[in-house]
Amino acid sequence: MGKQRNRRKLRLTKPTAVPEAVPPASNDTDQLIAQALEALEKKENAQASKLLEAVLKEVPYHPQAHGLLGTLAQQRGDLQRCLAHYMIVAHFFPEREAVQMAIAGLYGRLGQFDQAVKPLEAAALAVAKAGIREPLPNQHQHDLLELGLINLQQGEPRALDAVIDIFSHRNPGLSQAISEGRK
Repeated sequence: MGKQRNRRKLRLTKPTAVPEAVPPASNDTDQLIAQALEALEKKENAQASKLLEAVLKEVPYHPQAHGLLGTLAQQRGDLQRCLAHYMIVAHFFPEREAVQMAIAGLYGRLGQFDQAVKPLEAAALAVAKAGIREPLPNQHQHDLLELGLINLQQGEPRALDAVIDIFSHRNPGLSQAISEGRK
């Protein structure tokens, strides 16, 4: 007779749900964040990463720690991990256009162009409500334009419309020039 496999039941723990509100931080986590920021200023990324991971052990969904870890992951070229960290930040701060644009850019760099539409639209909505609060790095500008054009080529004009909305808030004359060019 054939061999029987030893089958053990896997016990899966229920995943922890992401809280709706920003989790409260303690003085200890605030100190760890401050130390991590100091380490980042000194270009001691490994030390900063350890400190930020310690923050997440105390407060698993600490948005600032996730944002900083996402930036470190992006610097290392780990775009998937960066995206995971930024998605947590976006959960708590959906109105932050810089986070939404960074997520859209990451999806584009990962070749997941259809996934970029929703964060582009969220960024455009945030910009329409509050304007651009943070300067837009050249890499983000390039990524956004590329995403808009690729999605347009794939028959999805919403992405390009969202990009145009974002850029027209930075340069009001751009919106008029684009409208005239579409005629």
